[in-house]
Amino acid sequence: MYHWLVHFQTQRPIPTLPRLDEMASETILSPAYRNYGKFRTGETHCLFKYTLKGEGVFADSEGEHRVPEGSGFLCEIYDPRTGYYYPKDGTEPWTFVWMVFDGEAARHMTREIVSRHGPVFTIPKDSAEIQRMLESRKHDGTTPAITPTWGARVVTDLLLALAATKEEPHEERPERVLIRRAQQIV
Repeated sequence: MYHWLVHFQTQRPIPTLPRLDEMASETILSPAYRNYGKFRTGETHCLFKYTLKGEGVFADSEGEHRVPEGSGFLCEIYDPRTGYYYPKDGTEPWTFVWMVFDGEAARHMTREIVSRHGPVFTIPKDSAEIQRMLESRKHDGTTPAITPTWGARVVTDLLLALAATKEEPHEERPERVLIRRAQQIV
């Protein structure tokens, strides 16, 4: 059941930038809800789906990954090794919000982030990126015209926020600190 759906129309797209296409929210309560990349080979977009309540499952070549409240998955929708669905043992509704985006840059960034960090990310519901997705509800049933840079910023901000949830703070190794200090003295 859709709660809301927004299609974005990018005015004069710039092909080298990520392009924002859609945002929506749904609730699912049926094991019949199943989507597999092997059946979506004609599509080229990427998907981020974030769980608001309940739990979903994302599957890839590494196995099944539970996607509970406060987490989401990132994928290229047409990847034949992937799928997502309502869990067979599910008992409560799975409510989620999703974003669809496309473009060569978006696909490349998605592929690299998933390769480095895996497909499932925990990100707070009150983060700016999730709130932006939820605020799109105000455009339900419409097709807002957006600039290519605004759409690219929305997509890029999301991808950067997801990657940042997996990165450790950079700390300089002690021996590098000593070398840098010696260089400064010289």
